Amino acid sequence: MAPDHQTAPRRLGPLGLTAIVAGFLIFGAATLWLRNQPADRTDLETDRAQQRTERLAKLRESDTKALAEYNWVDRGAGVVGLPLERAIELALPQLKSKPVRPGPLIPPPVATNAPPAGATSAAPPTATPSPAPTNAAPAAAPVGPGPSSSLFAPRIHLQTSASELPSSVFRPPSIL
Repeated sequence: MAPDHQTAPRRLGPLGLTAIVAGFLIFGAATLWLRNQPADRTDLETDRAQQRTERLAKLRESDTKALAEYNWVDRGAGVVGLPLERAIELALPQLKSKPVRPGPLIPPPVATNAPPAGATSAAPPTATPSPAPTNAAPAAAPVGPGPSSSLFAPRIHLQTSASELPSSVFRPPSIL
């Protein structure tokens, strides 16, 4: 059985309002205090950060050295790595002598207001398809990931024998 009378909601008195405001103030003060505390780093974290910094410095130094000096890529085959500036000097004439090739044809956009593939239209088509031109361009190569795709930039491979290098810069030991 349900009671016949309804109870009126109790109003929040001044003591309850003061308690709520005090709770918000305590929460805000605790948040500010915790945000201003310095983060405690353990010795392990500090050591690992220092090791990462040292490894990065060594890696950058070796990369800079590899880009700025002559070195052996494959001593047995006589392949020598060139400094970047010298490789650019050798590659520019080769690249300038190559003809510019046209890229693949761009397919026409797909109509977004076309009926679905399985739908049939009650109205007959108004225009008849025209015959294909006789001097039509060849079909475009498929575009997609793969070795023949135009998505990948061409790479320049320079193989220089030791005899082509200036003797004042680098002279490899003679191979018997």
